[in-house]
Amino acid sequence: MGSTFIREYKYSILMVIAGIILILIGIDRSGNYLVLNKAVAISLHYIGIG
Repeated sequence: MGSTFIREYKYSILMVIAGIILILIGIDRSGNYLVLNKAVAISLHYIGIG
């Protein structure tokens, strides 16, 4: 059970990093806050908060 938690935790960290990258790409390409908000929502969804 502990190993499963660690695996999920590492996966969540990877999703957060991916979300941050998506946010940076979104800002660089369009500067559109809708893209920023969508990236945040997606990353929070993968973490399990939103």
